[in-house]
Amino acid sequence: MQSTDLTTDLTTFRDMYTGARFWLLGLAVNDPEYYHVLNVMEFAHKHHDGERNGGDPEFIHQLQIFHSLRTVHRHLRNPVIMYCLVFAHDMIEDPNQTTKKYVAPEDLRIVLGDLAPIVMPKLLMMSKEILGQKNPHYNLVSIFSDPDTSVAKYADRLNNISTMLGIFKKQRLLRYVTETKEEFIPGLDISEKLFPDQEGVYENFRLGLCDRLKLIEQFINGLVIQE
Repeated sequence: MQSTDLTTDLTTFRDMYTGARFWLLGLAVNDPEYYHVLNVMEFAHKHHDGERNGGDPEFIHQLQIFHSLRTVHRHLRNPVIMYCLVFAHDMIEDPNQTTKKYVAPEDLRIVLGDLAPIVMPKLLMMSKEILGQKNPHYNLVSIFSDPDTSVAKYADRLNNISTMLGIFKKQRLLRYVTETKEEFIPGLDISEKLFPDQEGVYENFRLGLCDRLKLIEQFINGLVIQE
């Protein structure tokens, strides 16, 4: 009988990492800015070297988001910036699981190189916490009103709610459901009006978020599927 365990094995993780690396290298042949994305990816991989709740490699989160966004690559306004945000978005929020050290913004600026003046303000905008301290400027409406942070944030939320069943307790599931319904779904209307060139991307998120919310609510309500 085939196993129903959906935990990502290390072979799959390595395939996803290698696939991301070679895809970016291919793009860098014609656009050297993608080398910056590669630098951020490898830097983030070294930082996020622990495990997620549930046992998956910690960095699988960033890889899953990246691979989902590259399927809509041609519909992204600023893919280089977007991919940098995806790989970097947790580095100044979450410490390394072993050393408990955070990545300082100045260290990340060095890795980003010429893209730092563009990416860092967006990254700071996305961060609820910076080096363990609450970010007083964190605001979802501002995030949804930017063409790059909006996509990165929706992609992050979609991945989070897609991977939390069977891992998070009921109260945490309910909190995510409520926040997604009350803030993220309405936020899509803001983003679509401001950036109609990315409308297809936002509608993809809308469908994905609504489907996951329905599944989670059925799980919470104890839906029993008849054989």
